[in-house]
Amino acid sequence: MQFNNRELGTVLAALRMWQAQVTDSKAFPVIPERYAAIATDGGPPLNAEEIDDLCERINTDEGPLVIVSGGMVQNYEQDCGFDLLDYDNLKNEGEYPPEEWANLSEQAKRYVRQHDAEIADRFEPERKDDGK
Repeated sequence: MQFNNRELGTVLAALRMWQAQVTDSKAFPVIPERYAAIATDGGPPLNAEEIDDLCERINTDEGPLVIVSGGMVQNYEQDCGFDLLDYDNLKNEGEYPPEEWANLSEQAKRYVRQHDAEIADRFEPERKDDGK
């Protein structure tokens, strides 16, 4: 989705206002009834950290993330307009060197952190210590 500067500013300001409510109250804000169905569509409302991540994603204008699992990646060029995550290689503990993790885009790392904590912990041992 593309936003002009005015639209982007409005979306980010609204998210930051929501985030401030969540942070200040240490709980989910009271949701006006007219917004409750929107805010809870698909689950509980986002917490402050999730809102921060969302604002970052919206503001960085990342391209699509292509995740390959159960297939083969050939002839991939890094500057082709999308990020690639070869999930099969990532899951194979002995075959994926730590320096490759460092080369993954933040978008790909964020996906792994959200969907497979065991893999993320292997490459980011400090996550276990932080309890994230």
